[in-house]
Amino acid sequence: MKSALRDLVSLETAVQNAWPDELDPRLLRMGDIHDRRADAALARHELGWKPEVDFTNLVRMMVRADVEACAR
Repeated sequence: MKSALRDLVSLETAVQNAWPDELDPRLLRMGDIHDRRADAALARHELGWKPEVDFTNLVRMMVRADVEACAR
């Protein structure tokens, strides 16, 4: 089972055209929760809510914003 954090890193890596082995393992924190999940099904069922942006596009938007902020 993949974790949301692993999914995020994979998508960020794909967007940036970087390779996962470029990540510095010293930056990983032992106390981090590695399997975070959220399910919007209850909100969709109870409130009729659904996200306007899917996860992949959200990551793409976040990475672009970070790259633009670093370029300033």
